[in-house]
Amino acid sequence: MNVHTLLDLHPADRLGQLKAEIACLEELAELERAKLIALGTGPHEGHLFRASVSTTTRETIDYKAICAKLKPSYQLVTAHTSSKSVTTVRVASRQGV
Repeated sequence: MNVHTLLDLHPADRLGQLKAEIACLEELAELERAKLIALGTGPHEGHLFRASVSTTTRETIDYKAICAKLKPSYQLVTAHTSSKSVTTVRVASRQGV
């Protein structure tokens, strides 16, 4: 299907087609993200982009459990807070290329 045909489609068909393409691209992006993570933490220079991989701890508060109780204390909030390791990949265009 060429671009002209894609533009002539009904909006529902066009949106469906675009969402399918986005899903394929997101899958490819996740594969490349995994490759960057396998390289380890730190900066990774490409020809056009620079990626930075970092691992941090993300804390999540279980607000549903807190809201089930009235006037939660600091101890209650702490008791319903979890931590997990999170790997972040950021990509930016390289300067001067």
